[in-house]
Amino acid sequence: MASYDGLSNAQISALRSLCQLWPEVPVVLIGGVALAVSGKLSHRTTEDLDLVVAIPTAEVDSALVSLEGWEHSEDIPHRWHAPDGVRVDILPVPLEALASGRIHWPGGTSMSVRGFQHLETRFATVQLGTNVRIRVADPTVLLFLKMVSYLERPADRLRDLKDVAHLLDHHGNDERLFAPELVDLQIPEDEAGAYLAGKDLGSLLDKVEADIARRFTSRVLEYTEDGGFTQTKMTQLGPEGWQDDPDRVLRVMRAFRRGLESPTVR
Repeated sequence: MASYDGLSNAQISALRSLCQLWPEVPVVLIGGVALAVSGKLSHRTTEDLDLVVAIPTAEVDSALVSLEGWEHSEDIPHRWHAPDGVRVDILPVPLEALASGRIHWPGGTSMSVRGFQHLETRFATVQLGTNVRIRVADPTVLLFLKMVSYLERPADRLRDLKDVAHLLDHHGNDERLFAPELVDLQIPEDEAGAYLAGKDLGSLLDKVEADIARRFTSRVLEYTEDGGFTQTKMTQLGPEGWQDDPDRVLRVMRAFRRGLESPTVR
């Protein structure tokens, strides 16, 4: 089992409280902290915890009010403030939400949960501190979830667009990045991660989900899709060096699309 020592005591304490609150329910870490724990992204620093639990909204709220020192946000229905100032976003994703494709909160707020079913099988269990074990979402699943999130609210989710750029740039390990397959396909070294990310998603996603990934790709590549907003922002927010090479984002996304459309797509 992997371990990680980059979280604060307050963050670990908040996670411990949730794991004790729902000992029989999987709690999965997603978001910026999950990316940090996975070791994939060094650009991401966040104090917030983003979690998914497979229980209905009402049950989440009724359970959390019993925790001493936890306060519910007045403005954001899935946000809680744990002791010592830790902000915790908890997404309740029961089976009925997976079936409908959306979470709904009282008051009319909703969000897409496309791809969340993959969290049931695509995770790593990580030791945090002395007695906290938690599931951490696989970076490939997080890549897709961030594409979904960005497409739902582009102007508000630039952080997700930034994460997508960095995930594509850092996908894969040395063994895969320099595999004979990529040499045979003449995939340039700086596009290999994006190609492998597309290939991995292609083998994971169902038809509806693959279409969402294609829609994200088109939004970046087709300048007329949104007046170049996504393409421009992804260049600006991408890893160091992208800003000096305006065509880099195009090459990366074409490599991603090539991987996505490889024969592994279902």
